[in-house]
Amino acid sequence: TANLLIRHVFGFKESDDTLGCVFHLTPALPGRLLRAGARYAIGPLNYRGRRFDLTLTVLSDRLRAEIDLDGERHAVDVQNGQQTAIRCP
Repeated sequence: TANLLIRHVFGFKESDDTLGCVFHLTPALPGRLLRAGARYAIGPLNYRGRRFDLTLTVLSDRLRAEIDLDGERHAVDVQNGQQTAIRCP
């Protein structure tokens, strides 16, 4: 289901920090999806009054998470299987 994909593959999880748009990413892409150059996108996501798209791009040694929010793209590098806190700009 979509919830399984969002929470367990993309690793999108709510943050306890309620002072704005903060969430955690802990991507868990299976090995067969970790091909350099592959891109996986979901959205739009509605979270704490914000609406955005989330894309994961597989790089050689990490993932790049891109957040498309209010017409602007913001990127942060993350590791598969490791949690990263993301604060919406």
